[in-house]
Amino acid sequence: MTVRLENLTSRLVTLMLNSGAVVHLPPGHCFEPESVEIEANPQVQRLCDATVIAVTRPEAEAADAEPADEHEAEADRQAKPRRGRRQPAPDNEQ
Repeated sequence: MTVRLENLTSRLVTLMLNSGAVVHLPPGHCFEPESVEIEANPQVQRLCDATVIAVTRPEAEAADAEPADEHEAEADRQAKPRRGRRQPAPDNEQ
C-alpha cells in the first residue's frame, strides 16, 4: 500500500527511506512510496511532528470523498450553513 508524502514548507526537504533510498521533495511536491519505506522511520516521524511534511493514505482519502449514496450527499449539502450576503447600509435620510 502506498502513502503520500507532501512537502508543506517553502524549502527543499531531503528524506532517507528505510530501504536507504534518498528522496528530495521540492516545496509543495508529493511523493508516493510504499508504506514499508516510512514505517518506524524516526526522520519521517520528526518531520511530521514539526509539520514539515504531511503523510496521508490516498486510498482512504478517495473513499471519504465520495458519499455512499445520493441521500447522504443531499443531507450534507443541506446541513452546511449558508453564508448570507452582506446587506447594504440603510440610507439615513433626514
